[in-house]
Amino acid sequence: KIDPVVPRYCAIEKGSLVELTLSDGPEKPTIKKENLHPKDPSMGTKDMYLAKKVYLRKEDAQVLSEGEEVTLMHWGNVIVEKITKKGDAVASMSGKLHLEGNPKNTKYKLNWLPVVDNLVDVTLRELGFLFTKPTFTDEEDPLDFINPNSQTDTVASAEPAILNLKKGDRLQLERGGYYICDQEKPMILIEIPDGRTKKISGEARDDTWKGKEKDAKGAKDTKKEEKPNKEVAAKPNNNKKEEAPKAAPEKGGKEKGGKQPAGKKGAPAADRPLDDLARLDLRVGKITKVWAHPEADRLWCEEIDIGREQPLAVCSGLREHYKQEEMQDRMLVVIANMKPCKMKGIESQGMVLCSTGPGGVELMKVPEGAKIGERLTCAGYEGEPDEVLNTKTGKNPLEVIKPELKTNANGEGTYKGVTITTSAGVITSKNKDSPIS
Repeated sequence: KIDPVVPRYCAIEKGSLVELTLSDGPEKPTIKKENLHPKDPSMGTKDMYLAKKVYLRKEDAQVLSEGEEVTLMHWGNVIVEKITKKGDAVASMSGKLHLEGNPKNTKYKLNWLPVVDNLVDVTLRELGFLFTKPTFTDEEDPLDFINPNSQTDTVASAEPAILNLKKGDRLQLERGGYYICDQEKPMILIEIPDGRTKKISGEARDDTWKGKEKDAKGAKDTKKEEKPNKEVAAKPNNNKKEEAPKAAPEKGGKEKGGKQPAGKKGAPAADRPLDDLARLDLRVGKITKVWAHPEADRLWCEEIDIGREQPLAVCSGLREHYKQEEMQDRMLVVIANMKPCKMKGIESQGMVLCSTGPGGVELMKVPEGAKIGERLTCAGYEGEPDEVLNTKTGKNPLEVIKPELKTNANGEGTYKGVTITTSAGVITSKNKDSPIS
């Protein structure tokens, strides 16, 4: 068991903070000594701040009602007096302390953080499966099954006492799981898996391969039963000279994950250096439909018009940064020749370009007048794009190009310092001197 031997702390994801004002709370933050573990006082204590304003989780705030009595863990009961909403979402709350109330009589026991200046920013890191399946056949290349979402980072606010952690220390985030401190400044906590299919971030671990593994095992058992027939069928295969010519054309054609032969569409692009930006099919697109991914709390599913007969299906991890109405009908830049991959069961065929900087995560802005479907250009990089970008390590243009995609001091999108443009002008962002991905 991990539980009896690790201290407990509180942290709440930054995108999930809702403020509760306590009318009779302390005018100035006060410190209360609290055991690091409720069942083991020998582990020592931590400083817990009590304040007039506290943060609750948005998910907790949504289920509360005016007049309801709830418990703030390790402090006492509170009566919710007023709930202010924006649309259907709770924006803020107010209430009063009811410390004489019995926590056993309340339905909700809530984690909370004081609204104080010394809250600590921490990165909660979740590591998933490296591959999207557990085993491979002799004909399969493991690099074709690399999980593009094997790492998820969430920025959270944590109580000041968490700064006492040292690298290598283990802890539990109340209602959040177990972690190990991987880095102190800035603090990075790596989740310790406990076998749950539901991750702390709300996304489900992709274990759909388990069913396939069972099917494969059943198929193997069937093959064992049919072994006598298999040996009979194997006799004609002794004549390998007749089969060799059949394999040759397949080898000369397009192999899985490999280059196409010269003369076919895409061959000129594949022969160019990996850092040639023209190998990416950068297009101006417009989101015509957007909806929440049913299995991933962070993903929007989009249909993007890029001037083709069928829209491009794309899954983007932008739900923490954009509302649905902000995504609908938005003009943006999309890489249209990504290798299709499943994102929690839904196919994604492209990738939208965003900048990440002081202003947060922002979709790259397309200038007014740019045409849907037009291809973006960058001086010095001409030529046709790859038909489909190779995703194998050492052969993937995007992994070489991405580090050089940045905004400049004017917020203009650039590659190796050269601006990326549409027919109507340069793509831009409010984030300056920031990476684009």
